[in-house]
Amino acid sequence: VPCVLFEKGNCELKKCVVKSETDTGILVCRYTSPIIEETTISKCQGCGIRVEPRTQLLIKNCRISDNLSSGILIMGENTQTTIIQNVIMNNQAHGIAVLLPLSKQKLLEANNTSSNLINVPTVIEAVNNNNNN
Repeated sequence: VPCVLFEKGNCELKKCVVKSETDTGILVCRYTSPIIEETTISKCQGCGIRVEPRTQLLIKNCRISDNLSSGILIMGENTQTTIIQNVIMNNQAHGIAVLLPLSKQKLLEANNTSSNLINVPTVIEAVNNNNNN
């Protein structure tokens, strides 16, 4: 069970601290359009943020670190994800991972993705990301 679950509609999570001792920190389910801003997501036993298909998501000015799996995992088709000005570091897998098939562009801009175990975005090209490794 994730710590935060976005299940329906448009929601905003702002200036929070999310930690999960049992699972993923934030799960974004199908057909939702949340905004996650100025939030710390760390020390989760799964991914920091897991994004399911058919969502529209903005992640901005967050710190996503020290998670047992990927910092951000984007799964599947019809997903529009914008990831801007975040610090994504010290995760045990990818900083940002995207699983195929992809049908919408993912926008990555001005993120620091240093010190993740696997330190490059998977499947997609990063635009203006500061990768210090």
